[in-house]
Amino acid sequence: MKSLVAYFIILVFTAACVNQTTSETTMLASGEIDTALEWNGHPSFSPNGEKIVFQAGDFAKPDLYIMDIQTGNIQALLGDDAEKTMPSFSPDGKRIIFSSEGNIAIINSDGSHLRMLANTTDDFDPVFSPDGTKILFSSFRGNSGQLWIMDVDGNNQKQITNVSYASEGVFSSDGAKIAFVIGRNIPDSIYTSAEIAWMYADGTGLQVLTDQTVQSHAPEFTPDGKSIVYGAVLETGLSRKVVIRMITLDETKHLQLKEKYNVLNGPTFSHDGKKFAYTSLQPPYPLIIRNAEDLVWEPVS
Repeated sequence: MKSLVAYFIILVFTAACVNQTTSETTMLASGEIDTALEWNGHPSFSPNGEKIVFQAGDFAKPDLYIMDIQTGNIQALLGDDAEKTMPSFSPDGKRIIFSSEGNIAIINSDGSHLRMLANTTDDFDPVFSPDGTKILFSSFRGNSGQLWIMDVDGNNQKQITNVSYASEGVFSSDGAKIAFVIGRNIPDSIYTSAEIAWMYADGTGLQVLTDQTVQSHAPEFTPDGKSIVYGAVLETGLSRKVVIRMITLDETKHLQLKEKYNVLNGPTFSHDGKKFAYTSLQPPYPLIIRNAEDLVWEPVS
């Protein structure tokens, strides 16, 4: 099969084969891929860019799947009834970390050797540090969500933020910085904002990049570590509109992806910066994989 990287790929999910362990995709017109799954989300590339891990299946209790981007073959990792969300690869590609029922779990990328790292129901959004020695995650152990860090064996757990709310933390490729969603009280309102912020990995140097007029989520560093891509909610309710934006850490450039699809979650670059993925808000919530060089970015007005 010709490499899917050359295409604008739309993964269209249906409910027919959710319980299958493996699934061979079918190539349709215009780069569409019928995967026989539904409710996919939170894509993450393997370090070599050849595979992508994502959650899909039952909306309330999704499973984890790995897709070979070259062949389109998809394999389920576990297939049990537990909720499994927010998967991502280890730096060597041999393991996958994810949240399971509010706990942090690690499994080998072939689906073997599942282990839980802490006996809680309050931990989410785990990611490996680029050197593979630490795990960054969100926890609701206190009165609000905060970012925590621990060793890969679950030891030496430490809270690293102390703000109104923090979640969805990710490392820059050199491990020196952390981007995350920060919640701040909105003046004269009962609501809390969701803005994109970054800080150094030791918790110092906090900088908030976006403002309270737009609810933002799913930050991800660009491979060079100079910018952050994220989802921005421009309209809510039935007319909900979510776009992908990118802002430099020095705030000199703020761009928006020119794209016809609303964004459910993602967005993420492959480690080499050549591919770009996110999931669409339009049913059946397809996974979109693009060539990064084909993306068109326009200034945010």
